[in-house]
Amino acid sequence: MKTDKDELERFVAGHREELDLDIPPQAVWEGVRKSLPKAKRSMQGFWRAAAVMLLLLSTGLGWMLYSQSGGSPAMDSLGDISAEYRHMEEGYKQSILQLQTSMGWEEIDREEYAWLFEELDYLDSLNQNIKGDLNKSVDRDKLVRMLIDYYEKKLKLLKKLELELNRTNHEKRTQVAV
Repeated sequence: MKTDKDELERFVAGHREELDLDIPPQAVWEGVRKSLPKAKRSMQGFWRAAAVMLLLLSTGLGWMLYSQSGGSPAMDSLGDISAEYRHMEEGYKQSILQLQTSMGWEEIDREEYAWLFEELDYLDSLNQNIKGDLNKSVDRDKLVRMLIDYYEKKLKLLKKLELELNRTNHEKRTQVAV
């Protein structure tokens, strides 16, 4: 006498490979993808707010210090302040270049990751303002910390972009496999 339980067990045993998935079904990924724009907007807003604060601080500080300074030698980078800062800045620049190279920087679809590229461009414009303020200020310690913060934020954004690229590539590979 066969029961529904026996039939269910036989079905599960016969379709075991189909039921054991390492990867969630496409419908699950679509649900995750639909929920991402809210998260992107909140992170994008956070980074924008942080960048605006950095811009305001650097502009205000630069103006204040410029008005008090009698002029100083031209400086374009941390390396112009000391050898230690030069070494640190070269390390940051090398890390940034390695990340960009490993990602295939020139081949990345800027439209697909527009929100990250906007943040990177905005961060680079802030960096130019800070470097301009180096030439105007007497107290460079705060500006040095801002430049170090710039490099760290840029590395974090590039790592975020790398993660997004890896996620997208993984999704494409799993779609081809299915």
